[in-house]
Amino acid sequence: MKKNLLLFVLIIITCIITGEDMKVSITAGAEWNHTYWFMKIIPVKLSPQIAVWTADEDDKLIETLFVTEKNSKINREEALPYWGSKKERKEMQITSATPKDNFSIHWDKPTSDASYIYAEVNNSFDYNKHYPNVKGDVDGQPSLIYRAEMNHDAKEIFLEPYGIYQDNQISNDLSKLTGALEILSEIKVEVSDSAD
Repeated sequence: MKKNLLLFVLIIITCIITGEDMKVSITAGAEWNHTYWFMKIIPVKLSPQIAVWTADEDDKLIETLFVTEKNSKINREEALPYWGSKKERKEMQITSATPKDNFSIHWDKPTSDASYIYAEVNNSFDYNKHYPNVKGDVDGQPSLIYRAEMNHDAKEIFLEPYGIYQDNQISNDLSKLTGALEILSEIKVEVSDSAD
């Protein structure tokens, strides 16, 4: 009995020590930064707002892994409306100003009940013919949502464009987006054993 209990404890300790680390890598695209001419004479360089989070099989938020500081402090839900709609939002793991380009998020305690990983990205003033400049509207094109299923056996998981969130629902029609599709070049999750 004592031998079995000791073996069980050793197995649990081994599982904890050799757990998984995950890294979410975000690669900037051609439209990561863009310039808006305020009053047509003052150039303002803009960077995107981003949130990354995990969700369970019912699409309920489990953990926010990253959100740009402006959204966490000012709570600009119109910039990231799908993440903002998650009323069960928990404390963020990481907040920062928008990085200048490529960056990674280290996630050292992945939850096994995560079924999906999401990212939402948006640039202000990124107008196009479908989302024109209307006086007082800073939004331009809607935020773009990326999603991937969490395959806990995979070493790499790539998030793909999933939809836009308007009128309290997700639309998978991305045909009216232009620059919004070019904010990110790639977003992926890399899995490694923490013992590596």
